[in-house]
Amino acid sequence: MFAKSLFPCRLILKDVHFFGNKNQPSVSRTGLPTHYSLRCRPSSPASKSLETLIQRSPFVASYATKKKKGFIPAALKSLLGARSVKELEQISSTPPVAKKLTESISRFGHILADDYAYLFNMAFDKSAQRYMVHEDTYAARQIHEQLSPIANMFRHEVHSLATSKFECVPEKIGDYYYYTRQTANSMTVYCRKKLSLDAPEEVLLDCNTLLKKSNRITVGTLKVTQDHRFLVYLLDTRSNEMFDAYVMDTVEKTQISVIKNVSNVEWALDGKSIFYSVPDEMRRPYRIYRRYLHGKVEDELIHEELDDKFFLDISRTKDWKYIIINSNSKITSEVRILDTSASDARPKLITARNTGTEFFMDHAGDYFYIVTNEKDSNYKVMRVPDHSILDLQKWEVLVPSRADVSIEDVDVLSNHVVIYERHGGLSRVCVINTSTREEVLIPLESGLCHIEPGTNLDPDTSRLRFTYSSPIVPGVVYDYHFDTGVLEERYRHQLPCSEGAKSAFNPENYQIQRVMVPSTDGVQVPMTLVHRKGIAPSMDNLTLLHVYGAYGHSLNLDFDIANIPMLQRGWMIAYAHVRGGGELGRQWHAGGKLLNKRNSFDDFISCTKWLISNRYTQPKWIAAKAASAGGMVLGVAANEAPELYKAMVMKVPFLDVLSSMLNEHLPLTVHEYEEWGNPNVKDDFENIYSYDPYWNIQSHEYPAMFITSSMLDIRVPPWNHSRYVAKLRSTKKGNSLILLRMDNQYGHFGNGTAQGRVDETVTELAFIYSTLNVLPERI
Repeated sequence: MFAKSLFPCRLILKDVHFFGNKNQPSVSRTGLPTHYSLRCRPSSPASKSLETLIQRSPFVASYATKKKKGFIPAALKSLLGARSVKELEQISSTPPVAKKLTESISRFGHILADDYAYLFNMAFDKSAQRYMVHEDTYAARQIHEQLSPIANMFRHEVHSLATSKFECVPEKIGDYYYYTRQTANSMTVYCRKKLSLDAPEEVLLDCNTLLKKSNRITVGTLKVTQDHRFLVYLLDTRSNEMFDAYVMDTVEKTQISVIKNVSNVEWALDGKSIFYSVPDEMRRPYRIYRRYLHGKVEDELIHEELDDKFFLDISRTKDWKYIIINSNSKITSEVRILDTSASDARPKLITARNTGTEFFMDHAGDYFYIVTNEKDSNYKVMRVPDHSILDLQKWEVLVPSRADVSIEDVDVLSNHVVIYERHGGLSRVCVINTSTREEVLIPLESGLCHIEPGTNLDPDTSRLRFTYSSPIVPGVVYDYHFDTGVLEERYRHQLPCSEGAKSAFNPENYQIQRVMVPSTDGVQVPMTLVHRKGIAPSMDNLTLLHVYGAYGHSLNLDFDIANIPMLQRGWMIAYAHVRGGGELGRQWHAGGKLLNKRNSFDDFISCTKWLISNRYTQPKWIAAKAASAGGMVLGVAANEAPELYKAMVMKVPFLDVLSSMLNEHLPLTVHEYEEWGNPNVKDDFENIYSYDPYWNIQSHEYPAMFITSSMLDIRVPPWNHSRYVAKLRSTKKGNSLILLRMDNQYGHFGNGTAQGRVDETVTELAFIYSTLNVLPERI
């Protein structure tokens, strides 16, 4: 809950550690931070299937053109055998047809006949392997022959946007200025300078060097000791969201320790030991150890979580006095603290778990600060003196729970508490003087935005840093000065003028507005509209509609380069803030989960119908886009209201909910009962079965679909997508284009490099333009 900063679209220093990139959102199927991942149990057949498949040479087809022979899929011989160019071209020229092998299961009087259960077993079933290769080969050919001409029209334009240089504003922490630098086509370099920005640069970590040793890397975090000498960073080189911790001496420039397969790390106060969490065989962080970096003492087990519904998280308070250990389920938490100044300290239980109650804690000055929903529907902020932490009667309310305000993040300083919140769904930043209780709202350009907390590591700082962005504002770094109330703009990113464009993207030419849409039960659903100024409601407006709606996470209104080429060509971009998200507080989440999940789908369809009935657009000009759990919303809409959409882009979508939740061998199934329901309970089973995209595919025409998947995705396994597409092809009517691209190098969040973002964006743009049958104009 307390500020864990991610810079929009790029890496930034936090806690003298750096978090991931724009293609690593904190939520997917799991709704958990990126180091919590989905994986099959190693002892189960499904796990062996996935693990063997990952370890083998990737079999997913790619395409190439050689010596004017045209399209040649590079399918793996061990799966397809020796094939001539002519045979491969014939395979890829028509939509694949998966064979049917019916298996049935019975639940609560329902007989579930599944023709494609064999696709679960991708490693050992040759039919499953051949079908997957055919799907990817077919998609690659369609992209190559149909979409690439349009994609190439966007490529230079998008490349200039994706590689535009964002200047990092250095932040002083102790005696050092920390910052990152990155040229247009390189990886991030993490640096610092001592005492002055004119001092020589010291490189802490150069990702370009790491990339020479591994063809794909993800840096999870960087952290230094309080004296700034020792550095630990987490590195994933396998695209499976498992990290190895590397401990470095920044003076001697030597590596002093490596800890394999960790989830998170924190330094002790003296810098002589490190705390780290590790996952169990189900990828659930469940143990915390302490490693002493000097001497031969074995790593010490600090705490273990035995309940499969709970994940352990470890963090350090801003003032370095305590380590906080949180055991969290989806709705319940338990907190322990550990005094890092004592080498033999043991965790002390502060708040025992009470179903439905959450606690998050930090410390500054002589007080603990607690964010909790105890006895309230929304979060509130409380504080208590150190010596009274165990006396709940001494906890005082600093910021009360409010029905119309949703607290999203909190930053604790010695003399101020900063609340990042939403009021009526609009973002705002509130600063509270902890001595006078005076509250000040920082003036923002608009509440229709995304606010990213800065590092703000010094508890005694006189200013607050944060980054403001919106769908039309790439990013502005601000410093708010507590004493004067002055909001100082430190940096504003300007997009370059794209090749062939008359002018660069100018936010002044666009507008954002919020409308309220009545859903089927009368509830008013917020929807954000972004478009060029002067565009009036018209049935000719091309429209792209975004949605998410799960885990209580808001559909953020941050900047996305993929929208810019569309906005510049007169498109309307709409964001449907459906129930299940967190835009209007915890009750908004509760209104779209478990037995209320259907509200998410009804809200989205209602938003689409509102656009049509108010003559903003019409179905033949509507494309929809969502990722992960948001893809479920599109899957349901395609089943129940296909006539409203012309095209859908579904990125690693969660489409096979019932099968996933019935499989207790999947590590997150039990944990996710609190979001989707337990299908071993009749009411929950009936509810999930009633909307599940896979089990409710209909015999009617469907929108065109571009679906992405990954063989390395450990959150939404690839069989979610292969089974859905196989059944869709055999059931639907009409000839709408259905493409399933299977990546074999990157996981759930895809290729986060600049070139990866370019390729992804231009392909999606080409698919949308092609299926809506319009050609992109020059800007």
